[in-house]
Amino acid sequence: MKKLHQLGQKSFFRILFSFVILFITYFYYTDWYISLGVFTDDHFYWGSGEVYSYLKKHFSDTYYFHRWTANIPHYIFQSIFGGYWGLFVYKNLLLFISIICIFKFLNNIYQNNLLNIFLIIGLIFYYGFFVRTIGNSYVSSENLFLILVLLYFLSLKSNQICSKNLDFKILFTLGIFLGLLIINYTINLRLIGCLFFLIFLESLSKEKTILKSLMIKFSIIIAGIVSISIILDALIGVLSGQNLINWFKVYKQYFYFYDTILIDQYNLRNLDYFKKPQYWLALINIFFAFLFLKETSKEKKNTSRFIIKLNIIYFITVILEPLHNVGSTLKYNYAYVFLFFCFVNSAVILLNTIKNFKIFKRSNISLFFVSFLINFHVISSIENNDKLYHQYAKQTDKTSVRQKIKILSKEVRDAGFVAGKLDKKLVLVDFRKHLRKSPTINTFYGNYSSLAQPRTRKPKECSQLKWNINDKNNTIIVAYHYQSEKNIKEKVLSLLNHCQGYEIYEYKKLKITNASIFFLK
Repeated sequence: MKKLHQLGQKSFFRILFSFVILFITYFYYTDWYISLGVFTDDHFYWGSGEVYSYLKKHFSDTYYFHRWTANIPHYIFQSIFGGYWGLFVYKNLLLFISIICIFKFLNNIYQNNLLNIFLIIGLIFYYGFFVRTIGNSYVSSENLFLILVLLYFLSLKSNQICSKNLDFKILFTLGIFLGLLIINYTINLRLIGCLFFLIFLESLSKEKTILKSLMIKFSIIIAGIVSISIILDALIGVLSGQNLINWFKVYKQYFYFYDTILIDQYNLRNLDYFKKPQYWLALINIFFAFLFLKETSKEKKNTSRFIIKLNIIYFITVILEPLHNVGSTLKYNYAYVFLFFCFVNSAVILLNTIKNFKIFKRSNISLFFVSFLINFHVISSIENNDKLYHQYAKQTDKTSVRQKIKILSKEVRDAGFVAGKLDKKLVLVDFRKHLRKSPTINTFYGNYSSLAQPRTRKPKECSQLKWNINDKNNTIIVAYHYQSEKNIKEKVLSLLNHCQGYEIYEYKKLKITNASIFFLK
């Protein structure tokens, strides 16, 4: 055990262990790093890597494009490696760093490398939602990653953050992490609020005269937040060729969304969340977290206390949140990850404790294993390991996922090239069969670029059509279809002829993969 502990302290072991986990993950979860074809928003951020210039020109006023914490990494990796391999390299890198952060994080809280290895293996290969969240192309991927890095940072520096002495570097770095979280997903303001509240409480317990010290402390953290969310954000906007006034107007959408969803509709009379098994499970795990805190060694007690308190304060806000589809599902919450750690650590402590009791020893052990299995079963059933892959596999045919992504990448890049060459906006329609919405249209921000209703392919209302085609001279229609399909022009016209003033003719000088191009007269 001592040798294992010493081995776990070495960087090469953690790196080797992480590589082994990555290798096994590749075979255990088929195409875990691909969620395209399942969820609409995933295409938006993947699309930034494919047609960044086009999206920058036409959709920079959307909050999707503003989330550069997700868009820029996709753009960098997909520009270098392509649409498929870019995803592969990027997501594996995120998972690799996440595993190392978790390993170090656990070691800073509970120095038992055998247990930590067991925890990570359980997290990766039984909690399917963890790998799937890292692997999807939505902002929840970067969100979980940033929060894991933040938790690791807090496990190292929580004592300094709450101490009487002000450490500018540590506090400013904390602000940078929080600023990145705001840019990535505005609902993280709830997590940041919980963290500020906890820092206030912890600082209050350590010093009598706290007002001046706290003001300075929070000012430094806020300076770090501002440096990212305003200064660096403005620089990103300038490099993207944006008008900074319009660039920052997107925050109005952010806060409107946050206010509408999380404040105006915060109705505690809605008790549906008590029907959700994960919330009851979380309450049980919070109990185990308290046990874990009680049994933690003295040298690690302050660190673990801080992390667990943050988790509990935050998770209470989640339990009280009736709108489960926004910010309170497994896809967005780190709380389930850490509560899992707390549960297993606490369970091991309990097992060691009951060794000293001969009476009811077997029943206690049995009770532990029953609760342990229930814990695993409930959360794994919420996010089924294979759900995403099967849904994607049903999209069209038996073509491999890799090939589908390559075809999608070529379609998207061809369309982006034509749009840039002709200097026009794209309006798309896809006559091919898809289980859900067309992945190609989704990549161009879905309804923002769709000629027909995205799911049904039925004509839009004239007012909505006018919104999509606000300038006929600067718009081209791209109709995707099977190669053998005929009468494409008539099909496109059937989506326009209920509204006056729309005539089209086919443009053949440039070609787009699997599509025909039409100009508006």
